[in-house]
Amino acid sequence: RIETLEQERGDEAIPLVTASDDAAGVDDYKENNLVSTKELEPPTLRRRASSRRGIITRMMLGSRRGSIEEDVEEVEQKYDDFELPESTFTFLIAEPIISTSFGVGVVSYGMSLACLVLALCNELDNGTDDNPYGIAEVTMNVRAVQFLGVIIGVLMVFPILAIALEFVESIDDVVFQLCRRGFFSRRLKIAANQNHAIQCSSSSGTRRLRKWSNRIIRFVYAAIMIGMCVGLSYITAQQPTGEYGCTSIVVRFGDEVWEDSWVTLVDKMCSVDSDCSQKCFQGFCHEKRLLIYSHFNGLYVMDGTVAERPRYVEMNKEKGNPFKDTIPAEIIYCEDIESWVFFHPRILTALDSEDSNECQWLLRSEQTEDFDLVELSTGFWRLWDGKIVDDYRIDIDCAECSNDADCNYMGTCVDEPGLDQKCECFDGRFGIFCQFETPCAVIRSEKDVNTTLEIVRDFDQDDDSIDFVVVYGRPMYAARMQGKPYSLMRDGYPGQEEQYFKVEHPINASVAVVPHKHNTPDGYDDDDFFEIANQTLAFQQLMKNYTFLLRYTGSRWYGQIINPDLSSKSFEEEEYHAFWQNSFSGMGQEDNATLIISEATNTAKPAGVDFFEMRRRNKVFEGGIYDYDYSPYGVLLPLVTLEGAGFFHCNKPSE
Repeated sequence: RIETLEQERGDEAIPLVTASDDAAGVDDYKENNLVSTKELEPPTLRRRASSRRGIITRMMLGSRRGSIEEDVEEVEQKYDDFELPESTFTFLIAEPIISTSFGVGVVSYGMSLACLVLALCNELDNGTDDNPYGIAEVTMNVRAVQFLGVIIGVLMVFPILAIALEFVESIDDVVFQLCRRGFFSRRLKIAANQNHAIQCSSSSGTRRLRKWSNRIIRFVYAAIMIGMCVGLSYITAQQPTGEYGCTSIVVRFGDEVWEDSWVTLVDKMCSVDSDCSQKCFQGFCHEKRLLIYSHFNGLYVMDGTVAERPRYVEMNKEKGNPFKDTIPAEIIYCEDIESWVFFHPRILTALDSEDSNECQWLLRSEQTEDFDLVELSTGFWRLWDGKIVDDYRIDIDCAECSNDADCNYMGTCVDEPGLDQKCECFDGRFGIFCQFETPCAVIRSEKDVNTTLEIVRDFDQDDDSIDFVVVYGRPMYAARMQGKPYSLMRDGYPGQEEQYFKVEHPINASVAVVPHKHNTPDGYDDDDFFEIANQTLAFQQLMKNYTFLLRYTGSRWYGQIINPDLSSKSFEEEEYHAFWQNSFSGMGQEDNATLIISEATNTAKPAGVDFFEMRRRNKVFEGGIYDYDYSPYGVLLPLVTLEGAGFFHCNKPSE
């Protein structure tokens, strides 16, 4: 072949080397001729010599490669000959299709497949409507292991299946052993006691088939691995977004309080303690306040992650949107104590960092690595009120619905931007889960039927059916007043303490009891609500024209005296928060807006709820002659003598 190629090129200057020349001849030729030729001949001749060297090298390598391929084929043929395992699945390969043994193999295979299908169905039952496959949130370390598991699982499919599906494999073993002992028939006994082996042919056609079979197998393995990695990558990318968990929750704390919480006043900077009313710390004034945990009840929405777990941030108390100016509370996972914690950046457990709680927690769960905060709400939490309070329970629900049943069948579960799904309530219902009836438009005082409060309307409905202002998930009621609101207080009108008011308690349609009498309480008239407030000129002016507002604060209704310029728009701009606006803190004059307070309740309206007037509830009085070691709310004087009678009642539309 080389001679022919050289002659065709017309190259007579270079001696020819045939394929039969030995390696030594080739080396001598390289040393004696090629080098000198490179020096004497023009570039065209050198390229021809280089081409000739390549032809020689390829022929020698091709000869060697052919020898190696023959050795590899011999080894492949050796290891492709193997004995089939002792299994009923062997019957599917070695026995005729129309035979009893083949049928037993089919039955055994069907039983094993049925077990796998039942196991898969059981796993799918562990999911929910929002997460049908039960995909859990996991840490980055676990995600990395998942990818390695996919690769190892594909490469070691048979050993892993043998371990993971031991029960399914035992079905085949039992059936095969029964066949071997002749339990079913003699034919099956003979088939089960034979040695079945596969011997591969050495023909070129068989080798070609084996080569393509191996390529197909490698392709299938690679396709499975790539497909599983792509699917796992999608799941991994979705896990931090809360796709498989709850992105919004409703949190309800109890009525517990902490009387000496340190609050950072971010709008009051300082250098020394004298610049503040109480304490200067890290350049900001700090003061102690009454922390009422229920003031932080409401909607929390996922906003990023902390420690690879969801970070839930408090939303405003009207429409559930993010706060514009108010710093929200948060619920995060604290790695220092391996627990979920509730905290606020402006509320400190201690000014000294060495004495403060880890992550400044105010509430913490038990130690856990769980990602699902909703499930953890069923367990016990710990509350901080200056000390640890064990066995505390909170209520956390997912604010998203999965079907109409979650809407109490009083609304429709629909898609909502930013949330998975949201309840759209029917007319006459409201609430996150449509759990409340639309409240009455007008309520009246138990003491005076002429004292009425009207619901605060919201004509900017945001495409919903609610036409009233909602705060902490409840309506607000208001009335324009001037002077002391005697009809909303425990005592009667001046000079009329013994007068009966027009109050009736119907038993049935035709019988009514005599109206009850409100007696003046003795011994607690020394710190009336107005005693401190009236010391300021601003409050005296306010009493000439004010709004009496009744609104919910997380677990109680507060009756407050506020500025008369109240509207749905001003309330929205106000970003009302019961704690940060000092609805009641027990500190000085700034929180003396609250006149009456209800019992702890979850009702949708104040009608039928018992109310109290607060006395001796302010620390300003601690310098007096009285001992003020009372409850955080002071002394609560019931506005009606009969428990459960309720202080407000709905007015019928005709009234």
